[in-house]
Amino acid sequence: MNWRILLSPYAIGFGYAAGFSVLFWSVNLDYWLAAFAALLVSVMLVFDDRRNYPALIWAVAFNWLGVAAGIFGADLAGFNLTDDPSVPFHGQAVDYGLVALVCFSAGIAISIRLASGIARVSATKPDTAFAGAISVPNGALAYVASLLVAELAGLVASRVPSLTQPLTVLYLLKFICIYLVAVSVLAKGRGYAVLVVILFVEVVNGMTSFFGTFKESFFLVLIALIAVGRRPSLKMAIFGAAAFAAVFYLSLLWTAAKPEYRAWVSGYTGEQAVRRSLEERIDWMANYYAERQFDHLKALGDTVERVDGMIVFAQYLARLDAGIVVDVPSRFLGGIEHVLMPRVLFPNKPIIDDSAVTTAMTGRWIGPNTSISIGYIAEAYYDFGPVWMFAPIFAVGLAVGAAGRYFMTRDAPYVIRQAFTVAVLFDAFQFGINFNKSLGTFLMSWLVLALVLKFGYPLVSRWLSGGRLMPAATVELTGAE
Repeated sequence: MNWRILLSPYAIGFGYAAGFSVLFWSVNLDYWLAAFAALLVSVMLVFDDRRNYPALIWAVAFNWLGVAAGIFGADLAGFNLTDDPSVPFHGQAVDYGLVALVCFSAGIAISIRLASGIARVSATKPDTAFAGAISVPNGALAYVASLLVAELAGLVASRVPSLTQPLTVLYLLKFICIYLVAVSVLAKGRGYAVLVVILFVEVVNGMTSFFGTFKESFFLVLIALIAVGRRPSLKMAIFGAAAFAAVFYLSLLWTAAKPEYRAWVSGYTGEQAVRRSLEERIDWMANYYAERQFDHLKALGDTVERVDGMIVFAQYLARLDAGIVVDVPSRFLGGIEHVLMPRVLFPNKPIIDDSAVTTAMTGRWIGPNTSISIGYIAEAYYDFGPVWMFAPIFAVGLAVGAAGRYFMTRDAPYVIRQAFTVAVLFDAFQFGINFNKSLGTFLMSWLVLALVLKFGYPLVSRWLSGGRLMPAATVELTGAE
């Protein structure tokens, strides 16, 4: 990864277009200026051309999106964020979110730069490191195998609940395969048909799942584009634009159908479970979109509200301002205790109920078929107050950076190390997710994928590369800098 793609005419043109749009359209210009300043500082903190860490850029950018969504939502509604009639403390929550982003990024930066044993990965010739990455057909077969592994893991987990968490994280193998195919296609400039087929399968599976998990594959392609570092060709630009348009419109479609679909697909049980066959789900979706007219603007507003990781935090702040005492157990200490009680040894450990915590802290009623987290920024505020709350967020950044450094210093080809790093950090510690769930998933993902990289990858390495040796890239272990 290098500055070429970030400073390409495409990126600069998009930046200018976004800037002028904000300048002439937004009623929250002050918030946008603060948001882009926080993003710039955060990206500069985690960016290092000697070490290709696209997953860390993604972690920062995605958390920024969760904060900036509130500003965009206020613009859609036509009011300044400080005057939000429905959530009076929305602007204050966004302020806290932007400071938290910088602290999170600072923790990452220190972790990857100042600890001993850092890997200096040469990224001066990204095409060399990626062009011979894997065999695209074999990567596609590995993707199919990862789907089967995830399905099998789900069946075993349903029969052995104590193994649910370690088995569930095996879905990350799919992320690894998609990323490997994407970087190889983007670096070679051929094989786009295979990548399109994989994205199509992901859309069908995601749109007919309970949680709508179809966007992740598109985001993985975006991370791969940043990692490869090539100046976009016309074919790459067209592919990227089409992918962006597809994921944007599909998100609106999913948001519009979600309430009715979730009630139906769960068999009207109120559970977050799929109780219909794939054929039935595809038919339902096809009939819904063929017969219904939906409000695109409302769907956009609902999507933005769902992405907004600060709105629930703002509701909590409003509750405190009203003098209502919030009394729940320590969120961070409780999260650590939850992780230290593996379900294998403690089969009666309580199931995490995010909505119950959100209701207790905000007073907001949450209906069935819906799970809403308050997010660990709000939990840090609850546990540590408005000043010291940033210390645990900084510590989270240290942990994220440590995970990235760990996988990028393993004894494996360069692109493989990157793929595992991306999989582990893809959705690690998103601001809108509660600490107990984030910590458990993060540590289990780290452990399971470390074992897969150590013992599983060598078994398929030669086959995955099509019989060739993958570029290892230059690695120099150094002391503290």
